Amino acid sequence: MDGFVTRGPSRRLDIRVASPWPGLPLVGRLAWERIGHRIAVEPFGWKDKVAVAQVVLRGAGWVEMDGQRQSLIAGQILLFNSCEHRLSFGSDPDLHPHWEICWADLTGEPARAAIRSLVRHRGQVVEGGAALAAAISRHLPDHGVRQVAWSAARSAQVAWEVLAALAGEGEEVDDDGLVARAGAWFDAHLALPSGVAAAAAALGCSREHFTRSFRDQAGMSPGAWLRRRRIERAEEMLAAGTPVAEVARRVGFASRSHFAAAFRKRRGRAPSSRS
Repeated sequence: MDGFVTRGPSRRLDIRVASPWPGLPLVGRLAWERIGHRIAVEPFGWKDKVAVAQVVLRGAGWVEMDGQRQSLIAGQILLFNSCEHRLSFGSDPDLHPHWEICWADLTGEPARAAIRSLVRHRGQVVEGGAALAAAISRHLPDHGVRQVAWSAARSAQVAWEVLAALAGEGEEVDDDGLVARAGAWFDAHLALPSGVAAAAAALGCSREHFTRSFRDQAGMSPGAWLRRRRIERAEEMLAAGTPVAEVARRVGFASRSHFAAAFRKRRGRAPSSRS
């Protein structure tokens, strides 16, 4: 979202992923900015196909999307895919000297599809923002701009956190049978490294709500449940003769060594397959 004229402090994290994984959403940039300008007349041009979630924290402004202008006030979230719209942003400093926003840029077709689905079911502008702001802010530097290199697994995990926060904004979630639905989702997606955040997004609630409700029903956190299930599934595959490295990949571990350490911690022995 380059092109804003910032006034005052700004916090931004630019993420570079060396080897993106196909089929996973990734986070490219997280930011908090205080903006002060009268008008932004040029539509922004993104080089990449970016899914954007922007929450207004203080002040107010407007967005002009495909020729239609809409106001944006504190407590509202704007959702859009950069490749699908022509956009301009603006604010009037005589009315609102500072327009404070927090936003995330996500890449990958799964991220764009998620934003597209949210817009279709809930609109371009969604009420709320607290969960999204928290999901973004926890990763930002204390001040200034920081550039980091993340693994695809970490970038995907944060992207899922952002999407899960969006899914839970301003919406009541049905908790009946949550553990059973989450368990079925986990079993079908064990290879995903960011299982808890991804499950929360898939079930339509924030990570915080999902974790709290799952613990209440199952007596353990979803992370603990998932770690146990990964080892159980790994044992089944090892017993069937699947190579250790392949098992590690299929149950969501970044490397064979990480899998071996987790397996040894729970079973007291190194993993080995039966040929």
